[in-house]
Amino acid sequence: MQVVWDSMQTSLQASIRTSIDSVTIVANKFPKITKLYTIKDFGGWDAAQKKFFADGAIFDQIQTGRR
Repeated sequence: MQVVWDSMQTSLQASIRTSIDSVTIVANKFPKITKLYTIKDFGGWDAAQKKFFADGAIFDQIQTGRR
């Protein structure tokens, strides 16, 4: 039983280490976050919906490669 447990533990430790390394690599590719935004910064939900998510708005433009 100890051999099975040791094998499982080693496998789990390896997967956790890989995940941590992956997060570190990805995190180093982007600038540090200096400000957190709220919906108020975008004019409220109604304004954000119209600007970003209405038909033909920014989200659609990004999806179709027009932006």
